[in-house]
Amino acid sequence: MQIDRKDCGKNIPADNINLNTMLAKCSACNSIFNLQKDYEMGIFSKKKIFSEPLPLPRGISIQKDGLQLLIKRRWFSLSNLFLTVFVIIWDTFVVFWMTGVISSSSWLIALFGSFTRWSWCLALTKYLPIT
Repeated sequence: MQIDRKDCGKNIPADNINLNTMLAKCSACNSIFNLQKDYEMGIFSKKKIFSEPLPLPRGISIQKDGLQLLIKRRWFSLSNLFLTVFVIIWDTFVVFWMTGVISSSSWLIALFGSFTRWSWCLALTKYLPIT
């Protein structure tokens, strides 16, 4: 937090503030003042960091209802649809391929094929409402 005096408009360095006694000294006008009293009276200037609210990211909406705040995220997109179709096609291929591998007793290749199960996990995480 920066402390600016309204009297002279200068910033008060942290070295000139004693938090134990709540006293500060302005190096520009050489005045000593009580931080607690001046804060309560509103002598410090209040600077706004943002002049207007920041825009929300795409797909995010906020609804205020009394004391409740509801933040919604729109999860559906065309990339999710493409990923789902791709996973269905890929896993259909893997089922037929694994059936052939297991029937020929090639267990090492079957072990390799079992690592393709990550595609289901990837597709499912797109639909889970995780916050």
